[in-house]
Amino acid sequence: LENSMLVVLTTLVGFVLVVSPSCASTISPTLPSNMAGKSFVFVMGAHHSGTTLMDLIFCSHHQISCLVTHKKEDEGQHVQTVYEPARKLGGMEKYAYNPKSHLTETSNLLTDENREKLFRQWSKYWTDLSKPVLLEKSPPNLMKSRFLQTMFTPEATKFLMVMRHPFGTFRIKLAHKRKHQKACCRGYCRDLIRHWLFAHELAAEDVHLLKDVKFIKYEKFVQGTVLEARKYMHAIENFIGLDDGEHVSFVYRNSEGITVPVSSTEENGHPWDEDEDAIIDGDDDDDNEDGDGDGDDGDDDDDDDDEGGDDDDAVVKPDGNSSFRRGLKEYHGDRQNVSVKMGSAYSWVGVWEKIYNQNPEECEAMVNQLDPFLRKFGYSLKHVHWVGEAPAFNNIDIVATPYDAYPNN
Repeated sequence: LENSMLVVLTTLVGFVLVVSPSCASTISPTLPSNMAGKSFVFVMGAHHSGTTLMDLIFCSHHQISCLVTHKKEDEGQHVQTVYEPARKLGGMEKYAYNPKSHLTETSNLLTDENREKLFRQWSKYWTDLSKPVLLEKSPPNLMKSRFLQTMFTPEATKFLMVMRHPFGTFRIKLAHKRKHQKACCRGYCRDLIRHWLFAHELAAEDVHLLKDVKFIKYEKFVQGTVLEARKYMHAIENFIGLDDGEHVSFVYRNSEGITVPVSSTEENGHPWDEDEDAIIDGDDDDDNEDGDGDGDDGDDDDDDDDEGGDDDDAVVKPDGNSSFRRGLKEYHGDRQNVSVKMGSAYSWVGVWEKIYNQNPEECEAMVNQLDPFLRKFGYSLKHVHWVGEAPAFNNIDIVATPYDAYPNN
């Protein structure tokens, strides 16, 4: 392990991760004829970071085939038996600590037999195998990118990583569970941020060994202008090698709390910033606590609560087309008509400020301890609206985005 990883292991987690030795893989460096000519795109990121939103947006593209699994959020991890899904490795709040989660090109699971097995199992759920691009979305791909690159060859694989402030990824639990609010800074929130940091430190080591990988910050996508969001979408299409083609509309919640379309005259502005309280105060009304992967079993469904993924409200039609009744917030519709709710990236700030004001000493101690580590990824606990460069992921931004400098105070 690199020194930077050892820092996180020893100062944040408090123990050293012991990685079991792996044998060199025996897999063929070329794909068999039934996979030749395909491009495999893997979407990855922390749970509730926006991976489902990216999945829906790009699954609407005519050149991409996506999984319709009838399982949680149509994630490939739940419909294969080659490796263990995150729910069996500690759940969404702990899985990254399990050595079995981090698979690389040295894994003894990399065999020609397992390649055929994985492709066969996923092929049951890809909607159209004749399309040139096959997309699979599972948040724990964050820990398996090198493994997947070797499985499907560097020439045929691309990775899209979605990153979001850690508080944004588990805001729903804080909003609904008072026990989490009370223990936030001395336990619950601190532990979740440490897990977020641990997973992203490992990912930062891995992504620089990938041939084709880009990452996008959720805040930059939904908190900027619609024109900027379209620029991101086109940049991702170019990265994947797609023709221009989108089926996405943009909406926002106005000062009266009503969701309305973004008009053509508003596409270069931020009408959702006129009354941020309308977003924060009205946000929780649409949430379904049971749909955020908050079960006691630690299940890892990527409901992407702030992107609208409520597994209980997802209806899969018999013809294989998913009809998503996205009852939460950021989008709704099906894969041919996705609505992205703009201005929703900081809906968690009101909850965090409430927690901080209730426990100022505990929260200040947590902030002082973890903020320097979080800044490596362009986020902060002191300056919650700040989105800066991510030094840990240098040179893999999806577009050249002007980031704000870290505030001096």
